[in-house]
Amino acid sequence: MLKLLIVLCAALLGGAGCETEVPAGVDLGVDLFHAADLSRPADLAMPTDLAAHIVALPPPTKIAVVYRATLPGAVVDVTVTRAPGTTRLRLLRRAADLPTGPFDPMATLVYEGHGEAATHAVRQLVALELNYYAAFSCDDVGGCEDFGVQVPFAVTVMEALADGGYTLYMRHAEDGVCTDAVSLGPALQTSVAGWWTSCAADCATATASQLTADGDARATELGAALRARAFPIARLHVSEMCRATDTASRLGLSPMLERDPDLTPFAYDESRRCTTSRARIAESPPPGSNTLYVGHAGFAAPCDPIGDLGFLWTAIYRPDPSMSGHPRFIGLVLPAEWPQLP
Repeated sequence: MLKLLIVLCAALLGGAGCETEVPAGVDLGVDLFHAADLSRPADLAMPTDLAAHIVALPPPTKIAVVYRATLPGAVVDVTVTRAPGTTRLRLLRRAADLPTGPFDPMATLVYEGHGEAATHAVRQLVALELNYYAAFSCDDVGGCEDFGVQVPFAVTVMEALADGGYTLYMRHAEDGVCTDAVSLGPALQTSVAGWWTSCAADCATATASQLTADGDARATELGAALRARAFPIARLHVSEMCRATDTASRLGLSPMLERDPDLTPFAYDESRRCTTSRARIAESPPPGSNTLYVGHAGFAAPCDPIGDLGFLWTAIYRPDPSMSGHPRFIGLVLPAEWPQLP
C-alpha cells in the first residue's frame, strides 16, 4: 500500500502538496489551480572561463518551494530571499540527499542568476521521491559560499498523476462465476478458437470465469472514484478475458479499450506473461497523460508486485527511457484509498 510512503509525504505537508519552507513562518499560501505567468526566465548564463570556487558570503535567508497547477502543466515554484549585500544565487536540486555544496556534480542546477525565483516542470520529479533544494549566495566572478539554505520537497501521487507520465497496472474485479476451460488448450493448440474471450455466464457451456455481482459493483464504484479524481488517462489496455474487459468497461473511463494479448493469461506464452506485462508497463504514456492496464495476477513465476495484487488493486509506475525498460515502482493503491489519496 502507499501508506508508508504517504507518511513520509504527510510529514512534509503544509497544505495541498508536499510544500515546505525555511524558515518557518513564511506564508506559502497558493491557489493551486491558478494558471499564473510562467514566463520568468531562469538566467543560467555563467561565464565559462571563470573557475568555481568557495568565497565568504552570507547565505540566503529564506527558501520556499510550492506545487502549482497550470493549464500547460504543473510546475514547482522556488523563491529565495538573498542575504543583504549579495548579488547572485545558485539553486540546486538533488533527490534523496542534500547537495554537498554549490557545485555538487550529483545535483541538478535549477537556477543561477541575479533573480530570486525559478520555476520548473513537475514532470522533472518522481511521485513521493524526496528532493532537497539548496540555494547558495554567489558573487559575479564564479565564487559561492558553501553553507546555503535548504528545504525538502516531494510531489504527491495525485499531483504527479495530474501531470501525466505514469503507468498503472490494475487487477480485474472479483471473479468466480464459472471457471476457465484451460483443458481446451492455448491459442496455438486449441480447437475452440478464442474460448478465453467468452463472456458467457451459463456455467453449463461457459469457457471462462466471469465477474461476480459484487465484483461488478466494486468496479463501478471504483470507476466513480477515479473519475472524481480527474487525472488524465489517454490509453486503456486490457486482457482479452471478459473479466478484465468488463472491469475496464465498468470503470467508465474515456479511452477506447485496447485488447492486449500480452496481458492475457494462459492463452499465449504463459511463461513470458510477466515479461510482456512488464514491457507494457515500461512504455511511456502519451505526453501529459497516463496509461492504465487492466490485467491479472497469478503468473507462472514470481512477478512482484503485480503477481500478488488483490482484486482492483493498482500498482503505479513511472516509466523512464533511461532505465532500459525498468520502470520505477511508486506504490500500490487499494480501491478504498483512491478518494483520499494525496
